[in-house]
Amino acid sequence: MLFSTCLEYARTAPYDDPRKSHAVQLMTVTTRGLLSKSDFAGWEVMELFAGGVNQSDKFFNVLHVRFTTLYALADGIFS
Repeated sequence: MLFSTCLEYARTAPYDDPRKSHAVQLMTVTTRGLLSKSDFAGWEVMELFAGGVNQSDKFFNVLHVRFTTLYALADGIFS
């Protein structure tokens, strides 16, 4: 649930809203910590990030679209 909420703020909050940057920072720090553990099963990762296996497709699709968009924006800025 935490990741879904953060992802929603990262996706929808105005650019200058501090909740947007805080959400991205929280997801970054938490993701780094969680993924540094190598003994998680796939379903455990889905539980932690998406709040359950049933929500994982929607969550990871939104996450993928968001990161793809950010990458494309960064690529345009730095190229």
